[in-house]
Amino acid sequence: MTNVPWEFSTEQDALLALAGDFPREVYLDDRNSRTAELRERLKLKASDKVFEIGSGDGMVAKLLSALCRSIDCADISESFLASAKAECKGIRNIKFHRIPGRSLKFLPSGSYDCGFSLNVFIHLNPHDMYLYFSEVMRVLKPGGLFYFDACTLGPQTLDVFRQQVSIYAETLDARGLLNFNHPQLISTLATEVGLTVSDDSAVSTEGWSGFVLVKPVN
Repeated sequence: MTNVPWEFSTEQDALLALAGDFPREVYLDDRNSRTAELRERLKLKASDKVFEIGSGDGMVAKLLSALCRSIDCADISESFLASAKAECKGIRNIKFHRIPGRSLKFLPSGSYDCGFSLNVFIHLNPHDMYLYFSEVMRVLKPGGLFYFDACTLGPQTLDVFRQQVSIYAETLDARGLLNFNHPQLISTLATEVGLTVSDDSAVSTEGWSGFVLVKPVN
């Protein structure tokens, strides 16, 4: 792995970032499960125009592509974008974009029925989260939905926190580690930009959460 977060020189390093210590077969099963969850949470329709923040290796976009009109995938990592383009080669309704900073300026305002982001917001501090929420608010159509996962410090995540404290103690570098943001903080940030937390969210103070945000119609 290079010393630049989210840039990789080998497939093994990329899989480690995406799946941790789990075998690829387990990772692929998880991607299928997450795709099914997204379809339900976003109430996905064949006519929907979708965007993704953090394409990773493109596996989820590939699975979703047959269920919607189009997907615009975005990532900060050139390595992941190259991998995702290879994974999705030949799929005509998927496009890829590199994220500059925390801006989605390459996506037109008010144009998307829904969007999602998996295993990205778990790494974001409140400032980055606010910037992305602002962009989500801009690009969604009124009534549009955005799903993402997040984490806080609780019984489900304490072991991960202890492991990452050890990593941080050696490197004094928090890039790539989890950010444990309380659900109330996340809800406050979403409200600040004008988004509403849907009742379809699975919000927990135990560790892991899945948020569905809605752009109000009025």
